[in-house]
Amino acid sequence: MKSEQQRQQASIAQKVFSKEFEELIAHELRTPLSSIMGFAEMMADDPALSVERCREFAKIIMREGKRLSQIVDLVLLHSASKQTADKKPAQYEYSGK
Repeated sequence: MKSEQQRQQASIAQKVFSKEFEELIAHELRTPLSSIMGFAEMMADDPALSVERCREFAKIIMREGKRLSQIVDLVLLHSASKQTADKKPAQYEYSGK
């Protein structure tokens, strides 16, 4: 059995990991989102932008969109695995028959 101190340490470690995870995810989501918004804004605001530049920017937006999608998939996978790990195994009684 875990002592009270071990339980407290595990709780603190989980909180620290969770906070670091949240900060990492926030950063990882903002980076591609900033690129998407920036390039889309340039495309929308500059009527003199060449077709070639628009295609170049569109490719960047697509690449960053895929990156965002992968990050979201990883977060969902992490969340699902955490929920599974947090569930306690079902308790069964054995009658011996």
